[in-house]
Amino acid sequence: MKLGRERDTQRAILEYLRLTGCLAVRTNAGLIVLTDKQGQRRAFHGATPGTSDILACVPPYGRMLAVEVKGPKGHLTQSQSDFLVNVVRLGGVALVARNLDDVKVAVQRAKQPPLAPQLGQAYR
Repeated sequence: MKLGRERDTQRAILEYLRLTGCLAVRTNAGLIVLTDKQGQRRAFHGATPGTSDILACVPPYGRMLAVEVKGPKGHLTQSQSDFLVNVVRLGGVALVARNLDDVKVAVQRAKQPPLAPQLGQAYR
C-alpha cells in the first residue's frame, strides 16, 4: 500500500471514530525532523516508539482503543507489537487495521463492558 493510501485509511478511521462519539487522536511516534523556510532543520520528539497510529477513548465505558494502521503487506515492528499487547493486557482493545471495517468490529468490542479482573490479574 502506498503511503498516501495508508494516510487515507487513517483519515477515514479518525472520521469514523469521531462520528461514533469516540475521542480519537492521531499520534506520531519517534523523531520528527522538519525543515523551515530558511533551511533550518528542527527535530521534535513524538510519542514513544511503538505507540499506535491512532488512540481513542470509546464510550460508554471509556475503554482505550489502539489502532496500528498497515497496508496489505505491512508488518508490525517489535515495539508496535509490544504496545498492542500491553493495551490488551491492561483492559483495552488493540488491533492492526488494514481497512475501516477492521476498526468497526473493534469499536463494537470496545463498547462492551470490561471484564472485572480476578484478584491479582490484569484485564483481558
